[in-house]
Amino acid sequence: MYHQFSVAVALGLSLAACSTFTGSPQPVAQDGPPLVNGYYVEPGDRCAEACPTFGKWRATGPADVLADAVDTAAVVAHIVEGDVVSTTPGQTVVRPLRGTVQKAGGGLNPDDVVYQLLGDGEGFSYDVWRNGEVLNVEADGDNAPVIQWDERPENTAVSAWWVRVELKDGTRGWLRNPSSFDGMGPLS
Repeated sequence: MYHQFSVAVALGLSLAACSTFTGSPQPVAQDGPPLVNGYYVEPGDRCAEACPTFGKWRATGPADVLADAVDTAAVVAHIVEGDVVSTTPGQTVVRPLRGTVQKAGGGLNPDDVVYQLLGDGEGFSYDVWRNGEVLNVEADGDNAPVIQWDERPENTAVSAWWVRVELKDGTRGWLRNPSSFDGMGPLS
């Protein structure tokens, strides 16, 4: 019994000594929104009446079908003009832009660190991520915050719209920002 106790004390002291040199384990604070492949995945359907119609689309031009909803995914098929494909909703992703609030507004306080997500599409407001919550803030007006945005790296996509697709031969994959299709509803 004494031997087991001494081993436990020695192990505890060893771990305590390690934490002195390497720092105590601390919860990891997430500085920005959760990212998948460098993008924030927008939850749900953001486009309301402007959403495309999913189902059968006919290609009006060429398009690549990617294995995954990732910029670097392998091309698994090529769509040519006239091909008919089946589509289902996918996801909208955005590369957040970091900023610091200079003037309060929209529930934000000076010195808050925020990440810009997507706008409303009309330019009146946009979403920001702050400390685990998404807030919609006005772009202009008395209640609009003033935010100093970091510079966006050149040649980086701000957002992408991924749509799931299945070809006649059963090949499945993803279309990135599809536009060359009839049958997309308001986007055709």
